[in-house]
Amino acid sequence: TEQYNGSAWSEVADLNTARRTNGTGATYTAAIAIGGYNSSPDITYNQTETWNGSSWTEVNDLNSGRGDAQCNGTTTAALDYGGDTVSSPPSKVATCESWNGTSWTEVNDLNTARASGSNAGNSGNTVGLCSGGRDPSAAVASNESWNGSAWTEVNDMNTAIRNNRGGGTYTSAISAGGNTGTYASDTETWNGTIWANDTSMSTARQNGIMRAASSTSGIYFGGATATMQSGTEEFTGGAKTTKTISTD
Repeated sequence: TEQYNGSAWSEVADLNTARRTNGTGATYTAAIAIGGYNSSPDITYNQTETWNGSSWTEVNDLNSGRGDAQCNGTTTAALDYGGDTVSSPPSKVATCESWNGTSWTEVNDLNTARASGSNAGNSGNTVGLCSGGRDPSAAVASNESWNGSAWTEVNDMNTAIRNNRGGGTYTSAISAGGNTGTYASDTETWNGTIWANDTSMSTARQNGIMRAASSTSGIYFGGATATMQSGTEEFTGGAKTTKTISTD
């Protein structure tokens, strides 16, 4: 586990269970690591751990172990959706579970089973956005919004992409990086209605980690191309407006 202070990374206390995992959280002192699998993936995990700023604590497990799921929310209210299960090749699932700070409850599934897409929804388990991913092995552009009880298909991304990463809110989100058949630096921003192409990352890569407050502010770190990447990139976007110019 490493912690970022705005300019540099420092190593802090490790997870209790080593795995390729997913996570979310409101701040660097309150985070949650959910499920995951080993690198094969021969084993999927349902372990859940919470971070208090200095150490990880094992808490109640997911009902269904899976890897490469999407997740959003906080340590007291989170969602975990989609992902891979163990099979050869791994099968994609639409399973969605809600976390109340103590335990996981299965709720309504995604409309499109998929793994390794982007997510958004910082405020808890009553809102969320699931975008892109792979189904079962090809990239998809599918985009779904969660209202606290069900997933609804909304406007797709401009580019079908898998292994992309995202953040923000369900009305102001960002997706960056991924794989469209080759490693991608693509960036798209969501305004609550449509996705728009935005400034690309400096390094094309997939499977990194992204955290964002909205579609105009985010950070992306790690990931992979032919080799593992340690680079960190920050995104600062501006509000887009339409300007009418008279030709008279």
